[in-house]
Amino acid sequence: MTVDRIAASGEILGAIMALGLLALGLRNRSYIREITSDQDRIWRIIPRLAAATLIVLIGWASVFDNWRQLTGMPFRAIKQFPSERVQIDPPSATVRMITLILLAMTLVLFGALVARHVGGYFLQLTIVAGAFAAWLPCFVIRQRFSLNMALGFDGNWHSPADVGGYVAFDAITYLFDIGLIVICFIALLGLVALPVTLVLDLTGTRHPRITTEAKPFFSSIGTRASDIRQSMTTDAARVQNGDRPLQNMWGVHS
Repeated sequence: MTVDRIAASGEILGAIMALGLLALGLRNRSYIREITSDQDRIWRIIPRLAAATLIVLIGWASVFDNWRQLTGMPFRAIKQFPSERVQIDPPSATVRMITLILLAMTLVLFGALVARHVGGYFLQLTIVAGAFAAWLPCFVIRQRFSLNMALGFDGNWHSPADVGGYVAFDAITYLFDIGLIVICFIALLGLVALPVTLVLDLTGTRHPRITTEAKPFFSSIGTRASDIRQSMTTDAARVQNGDRPLQNMWGVHS
């Protein structure tokens, strides 16, 4: 396999996405730590399951499926004639079915996390609208870049200018590839998060449970405040009666 064929492969695209997710996770360690330390046990498990299914989905689609075909499914779906929806070298029906199952599992798990930690119905609708608006222009540009990448490298491998230009072209192509994948995922995530949020609301599991772990602490604060208020009231009454005020519980004369 030539260098340009390797550069256009799905495995390289998947590896770049995995590295991007790793960098994103390292940059947001505190937020991830907060989500994975939820007070409810099930909500500590869901983020780990979501991350695992996402990793499996990226690996499976990169090796066995085709990301560029997947992100082009909405465009082919609106075509009038079956001949316009033909895919070049598509995966088997079994591979595509496994991809869609993994995608559905990932969307449901991340939809639950969005409902609990990000926002509700209005925000999800806004996300869907924005993703749909961004899909078409990004898809059109990506298609042009993908066509040029499919034609391969037509320069001289011994020319630094040709090689540098091809590397820059590949970098821009991957940027639009990943951008379109993210847009499609966000659009589907917003759509899936809506019914997931409704189910969580109906079952009362969307918001964190109110626990009594901190009740003794706040009770002691309330008791201390009540004692201070009572001491101040007693001292004020003594002052009105001409008596010397007593020290309050902090050792300070009123």
